[in-house]
Amino acid sequence: MKLLRHGPKGHEKPGLLDAQGKVRDLSALLPDITAQTLSPAGLAALRALDLNALPVVEQGTLALPYSGMGKFIAIGLNYADHAAESNMPIPKEPVVFMKTVDSAVGCNHAVVLPQGSVKSDWEVELGVVIGSRARYVSQADALKYVAGYCVVNDVSEREYQLERGSQWDKGKGCDTFGPTGPWMVTADEVGDVQSLSMWLDVNGKRMQTGNTRTMVFGVAQIVSYLSRFMTLNPGDLITTGTPPGVGLGMKPPLFLKKGDQMALGIEGLGEQRQQVTALVARESVNFVDHDGLEPAKQVEAVGVGKQQAEAFGGGQQDVRRPCALARLAVRRGVAASGFNPDVEPHFFDRAEQIALDVDRERLERRDVERVEAFARVLDEVDQGREEAGQRLAGTGRGDQQRASPGGGAFEHLQLVAARLPATGGEPARDCQWKVGRWKVGRGQVGGGQRPLPGSPS
Repeated sequence: MKLLRHGPKGHEKPGLLDAQGKVRDLSALLPDITAQTLSPAGLAALRALDLNALPVVEQGTLALPYSGMGKFIAIGLNYADHAAESNMPIPKEPVVFMKTVDSAVGCNHAVVLPQGSVKSDWEVELGVVIGSRARYVSQADALKYVAGYCVVNDVSEREYQLERGSQWDKGKGCDTFGPTGPWMVTADEVGDVQSLSMWLDVNGKRMQTGNTRTMVFGVAQIVSYLSRFMTLNPGDLITTGTPPGVGLGMKPPLFLKKGDQMALGIEGLGEQRQQVTALVARESVNFVDHDGLEPAKQVEAVGVGKQQAEAFGGGQQDVRRPCALARLAVRRGVAASGFNPDVEPHFFDRAEQIALDVDRERLERRDVERVEAFARVLDEVDQGREEAGQRLAGTGRGDQQRASPGGGAFEHLQLVAARLPATGGEPARDCQWKVGRWKVGRGQVGGGQRPLPGSPS
């Protein structure tokens, strides 16, 4: 079976991919595919279903194949030729490190480079999904504890991994650094897991070609080995190393940059596609954070563009518009910016949330005027920079947008700040206070929070 989850974040639906490549809906039978679903009993119940009786549905955005991942464990230098290209010895025992669960995302989710990253790299790998609790299991029995397999892109920041101390985790666990899927294929369908071909392309050029038969430590050996040091639970994911062809091993080394496209796959397990975006550090504008949030997570621009901003705010006419128009304007603006919903579908959800929040207290003309003044200040500061809007965004989720000074990002900043109560004082300080309270990470304004020094109470 090929198990998958699809749909917008927080509303994923469980499904099965049938032999004809059609998605069969499981939502009437179970609310989600969880770690418990991957148990032998859970998989047996799914196998007993008549697939032809399940409704065919249109595939939505692919999410992680299952929810409830407890651990994301990784094995390094597990292909002899990859160890050689990395100028490292073939390990005598498996090299074990951890990726954060937060790094795991859907197979086609954008890969976001951390701020200042210049050495991010690709790695196509076989993922092993645990289905039964395993502790001190023998190598002969190890595969009995495996629910299935999937494709993993073990994205790695080499500077963080190799040049900033001895802990690999720093370069392996960044957000979005573990695209997984498109589905989990149950072990009975995979057959010989030590004979699967794998590949990875960057911008259409083949970078990696390999086969799991050249692993230093096979899957059974890895599962048995890990079970001596930790309890493996259903839903734990083990990514098992990569074949040669990573950017680090090239002469000269080649690393990912914003705009790159990755495509990768493993025989029988499906394919992934990711676009590379980036978090860009703001150098000229530092939004104050008084509640412990990182400034990079405080503002997420939705580049609606001048036309959409005027429609949203009413231009010189009435600035009080109903929620439906607000939502439509923001979504049209995002689409007009060239943003691809298949790459980052949750960006649309955030745009809609902002529209809803803005409408709750409606726009005030005096606030718009104050923020317009501050936008002009930002325009002067950032003049000549092509991506001013993205730097203001901080989160990098609008990285496909191209905002010139005075463009859509400033109009959006006006709308965001304008939804807060009117305040007195100098416009720049005013706007800084407002944006500092805007909790885009939670899609809300923090009510009852401490004001900034010198700001209105």
